[in-house]
Amino acid sequence: MIKRMGPIALGEHKDFLPIYFHNEYVAIQNDQILSLDNEYFHLVITLKENIAYSFKQSPFGSFFIKKPTEIETFLDFESQITQKLKQKNIKKVIIRQPPSYYPHFVMRQWLEKADYRLKTQDVNQFITLSDHSENNLHKMELRKLNNAERKGLLFSHDPVSSLEEIHSFIAHCRLDVGLTVNITLDKLKNLFTAFPTSYDLYSIRQNKEILAACVVSKPLSDIYYYYLPATHPDHKSKSPMVLLLVSLIESLKSKGARLLDLGLSSINGNKQSGLYAFKKRMGAADTPSWVFEKEIG
Repeated sequence: MIKRMGPIALGEHKDFLPIYFHNEYVAIQNDQILSLDNEYFHLVITLKENIAYSFKQSPFGSFFIKKPTEIETFLDFESQITQKLKQKNIKKVIIRQPPSYYPHFVMRQWLEKADYRLKTQDVNQFITLSDHSENNLHKMELRKLNNAERKGLLFSHDPVSSLEEIHSFIAHCRLDVGLTVNITLDKLKNLFTAFPTSYDLYSIRQNKEILAACVVSKPLSDIYYYYLPATHPDHKSKSPMVLLLVSLIESLKSKGARLLDLGLSSINGNKQSGLYAFKKRMGAADTPSWVFEKEIG
C-alpha cells in the first residue's frame, strides 16, 4: 500500500536518507510535490503540468530503498505509483538517478524492467577526500593556488549572518554570465534554519571583499555537495576559486568527510568543457548521472 509520508522518526531512515528527501526539505519548496512510500520504498516527485519529476528541486531523485527486497516488490510499488499519477493526468515520469556513491537507491536495471528508458547521460564529478592532496592538482592549478596565496587571499567559513551578502554576490556573478540563481534568498534561509548542521557558507576574501563563494550542503553525514560556486568577474585573474576549493577540501577532511560531490558538468548530456576541465585539474573523478523517462499517458 502507498501512503503519504508522515514525519520520519529520528534514527529510522535519516542516517542514510539524503536531506533532499526529508519532509522538512520538501515542505520548503512550495511546489506541487508528492512524497510517497510503503514499507520498502520512498519516493519524492514534483508535479508540473503533465510531467512528474523525481525530484526537480534536488540534485537527484529516484526510488530510495528503505528495506532490502526483491525486484517484484519494486515493480508492484512502481505500478501503484504509475496508476496514481495517471489519475492526476500525468503523461510522463522523469527520474534523475543519484550518482553511484549515494547508497540505497534502486538499480538502473530495476528502472529499465519497469519500462523506464535512458533519456540522457550527464557527467557528475566528485573528489574522494581521503585520497586528495595538492599532489592531485594539475600544475596549472597549483601555480594559480600559489599565486592566490601570495596575493593574500583568505579562506573564510562564513556565519549564517553572511547569507544575504553571499546570495547577493552569487546572483551578481551569475548575472554577469547571463545566468540566474536557481534558489531564492528566502528559500535558502529556510534551508539553513531547517538544517543548521547541513548547510554552510564559504568564501575567499581580500580586505573583506568577497572574491569567490559557494554554498555547501551535507546530503549525508560523510558526503558534502558543492553548490552555487561563483567568482567575481573582476578578480578571476587572482584564481580565488582554486584557493576556495583547495581550502574547502582541507576543511572537510578535518571534519572526517569522505567525499565532495562537485555536481554536474554537463547540460542535457552535453559536456561543459571548461567546467569539466577545471574540476578535472582540481583532482576530480567522473561518474555518470542518468536521467530516465517513462511515458504513462
